[in-house]
Amino acid sequence: MKIIISFIIFFNFIIATNVSAQLYNLEEDLFFSDSKVKGIYDIERDTGLSDSDPRAISANIINIALGFLGIIAVMLVLAGGFMWMVSGGNEDKTTQAKKLLTSGVIGLIIILAAFGIAKFLVNALIVATG
Repeated sequence: MKIIISFIIFFNFIIATNVSAQLYNLEEDLFFSDSKVKGIYDIERDTGLSDSDPRAISANIINIALGFLGIIAVMLVLAGGFMWMVSGGNEDKTTQAKKLLTSGVIGLIIILAAFGIAKFLVNALIVATG
């Protein structure tokens, strides 16, 4: 039994590797063409990656995230205003609507402050690193 397992392991790792290596075409590889290494732009084109600046990518991600948070905060303010309008003079509903309005406004202030700080830091980083 040990001889059969040893033979299978030997065949799979030694002989099969040599056979599969003969089927490999180096010229069709992503990184090689005509026995020369491709340039970075060829690799970007072949892989679909971009040459965008990582600082710009992070700034876009921050802008998108803060934009979604801003939309949520505006929706809270609108919901609070709607609750206040349909409260019909009920003190509990009016108090709940005021709390929702103040939470939405505080959220908007925090989001706008975070946007300003992030924009300042990203611009300072871009200026400092060239």
